[in-house]
Amino acid sequence: MDTDRALGIVGAGDRRGPVPDHLVEQGLVHPQELPRIERMLQVGRLDRALRQLGSDLRREASAVGRIKGRLVLPLGIWVIAILTAPLPAVFGGDLDFAGYAGAVLRPMLLTAAVLWLGFRYWRVLLDGLRDLFLRAGRSPGLNLRLSFLGALHELLAAGMDAEQALETLARGASGTWRQRLDAATREIRQGASLIRTLTRWNLLHRRHDTPVLSAGETAGCLVQALDHRVRRLREEHDLRLEVVAEWPALHPARRDVARAG
Repeated sequence: MDTDRALGIVGAGDRRGPVPDHLVEQGLVHPQELPRIERMLQVGRLDRALRQLGSDLRREASAVGRIKGRLVLPLGIWVIAILTAPLPAVFGGDLDFAGYAGAVLRPMLLTAAVLWLGFRYWRVLLDGLRDLFLRAGRSPGLNLRLSFLGALHELLAAGMDAEQALETLARGASGTWRQRLDAATREIRQGASLIRTLTRWNLLHRRHDTPVLSAGETAGCLVQALDHRVRRLREEHDLRLEVVAEWPALHPARRDVARAG
């Protein structure tokens, strides 16, 4: 089935421009997901990109939903604390109704603003923190490594050579990460080993990523090694999401273990 017909079936309207831009305009993908769509469209595997993106979004939505559900109780306690804290002053005659309303509304509005900003701009905040860590010369974190190695695997598996793959990935990057990718691309262009270059420019975790991928490159099965490493990283990522989502529920068990000890 061609792309335009598929877009019509899902109710995405008539396409008047490039597919990635149309998907963003229709609200089907977020702008930060655009580089991934463009990469796979370039090698003719848009279907695979959308399928993987949908799978990732389902896992993330499930974890985020549980996190929000776990926040209901602490938020409820916080609201009750805000409502009851000024009551002694009211009963003591130090606050009238207007004073009580002001004492309650100020922290309520501040709490609402912090929550809204947190849920609205958490990606931007994380990207900024990530770039600060990268500028300090640190290795990329789990999420960045998963995204990078997953994209690299998809491009190499689709037939791109290492130089083309890194150039494509660099176009969707920014900041310190873009600088590292550009530097690695220049070395690859001169005939350097891919994994050795990625390690030298701190694009991989030296202890966890490099040994497996280096062995795969030496054996001539780098694509398979990347697939294996991406699967392990995705399992670790999903486990972290599960732990975060269930963290409030783990506290009673941890207290019981502490008492038993």
